[in-house]
Amino acid sequence: MDIDGVLTVSWRPLPGAVAAVWRLRDAGLKIALLTNTTSRTRASIAATLEGAGFPVTAGDVLTAPALAAGYLAEHYPGARCLLLNSGDIRADLEGVVLVDDHPAVRAGLRGLLEDEDDLRVAATAATAREGFEAIADLRPQPDSATVAAQRNRIDSIFCTIYY
Repeated sequence: MDIDGVLTVSWRPLPGAVAAVWRLRDAGLKIALLTNTTSRTRASIAATLEGAGFPVTAGDVLTAPALAAGYLAEHYPGARCLLLNSGDIRADLEGVVLVDDHPAVRAGLRGLLEDEDDLRVAATAATAREGFEAIADLRPQPDSATVAAQRNRIDSIFCTIYY
């Protein structure tokens, strides 16, 4: 089920939506809640919905970032990307190595990610050149990479690497 417009509007439940989801749960049916929200984690979305009375968990919520991370982890293990997002969704990016070009952000991301039991940071880099050097020894090797040019030099990072 879609969340916004079907179950909620601006994260407020529509009339009858909470009761309907409870009936589905009581019937023993699995629930999958879809959203195109990209700035919040599945846990944050589930907590908001739970606060509104919906019987849901983070495992019930499917977001584009979480689905993309799952796809990359399954089909392209060790995929690297630059996270361009207004929200903190790193917790939903299991299996994806984030690369960033600011030392404080890079160190902070690495620290946060390494605190997670189920995540491993394979490489970080300050520049595209350093990024390519950092992944040179990783397997499998990427077939191509997308980098961003900034101020007439290539010093931003990978948006996505395809294997």
